[in-house]
Amino acid sequence: MTTAGPIKFAGYYSFAGAELSEIAAKLVHLVAWHGKMFDPVKGELCNELLPFRIQGITAKVYKDESRFDGNECIARDHSDTSLIAHWIRDESASSRPASTWA
Repeated sequence: MTTAGPIKFAGYYSFAGAELSEIAAKLVHLVAWHGKMFDPVKGELCNELLPFRIQGITAKVYKDESRFDGNECIARDHSDTSLIAHWIRDESASSRPASTWA
């Protein structure tokens, strides 16, 4: 059995108007942001930036208690990993219990 490397995530962009959205998303992808790389061994998520795909704006990823409702969540925390985004902490959580998943 082989182990998988970092998972590459695609981005999502939202702009007014479908045609403008597609053009703007392609421009952003070409010039500024290419997606995120997740390293499960380090527990880090890193953005790929600029045309040269420089890795930057890293976040630690871990399970934690949500600051919103106290339930378990996956936190993406930039406080110790980024000078630019040190104030950002994102949370992802299920809106329903795992026992109800199909």
